[in-house]
Amino acid sequence: MQQPIKQQATRSPLTPKAEIIFWWAVISLVAFIRIRALNNLSIINPDGIIYIYQAKAIASDQWDLLNQCQLPYVSLYPFLIAFFHLFAPSWATSAQWVSLCCGMGMLAVLYPLLRQFFDPAVSRLTTLLFALTPMLVRYSADAMRDATFWFFFLASMLAFVVHSKQLQSPRRSFFWLLTSSVFILLAAWS
Repeated sequence: MQQPIKQQATRSPLTPKAEIIFWWAVISLVAFIRIRALNNLSIINPDGIIYIYQAKAIASDQWDLLNQCQLPYVSLYPFLIAFFHLFAPSWATSAQWVSLCCGMGMLAVLYPLLRQFFDPAVSRLTTLLFALTPMLVRYSADAMRDATFWFFFLASMLAFVVHSKQLQSPRRSFFWLLTSSVFILLAAWS
């Protein structure tokens, strides 16, 4: 005798409109929390001051002063601070904005990376948990280079995974491998 097939409870995926509303809610929440953390930050990390001095030397074209700030090397972070200073009122604010933008950008890179391996519900939840992790919120609000590293590192991983999935198309595969290599170099430099 044939037994009846049990129906499994399946969750319906979000509609495109609900997906857009969900991501706007997440972006708004994350931006609110990180900007709130940025505004409540009363002191800057001591390393942040060194990076700001290096950014000032870069912006004023004093290349000989770059290594006189206790660091024997120059990372990517002071160059980004100098660029953001074109739009920010102070050097400390520009350093914080670099971290804030990279901290928000890493979430935009994390979700597609997770979608390469997991279903949408797991990817959304993981991205949301990653966005609300207190340590990462702190790194995104302070003048530290950690958020910059995580952004470029996750972008490198995403580009490499896309490269691995497109091995049948050599031109696209080479482009994604090259992109991954550039991002990992930027991550190592930051």
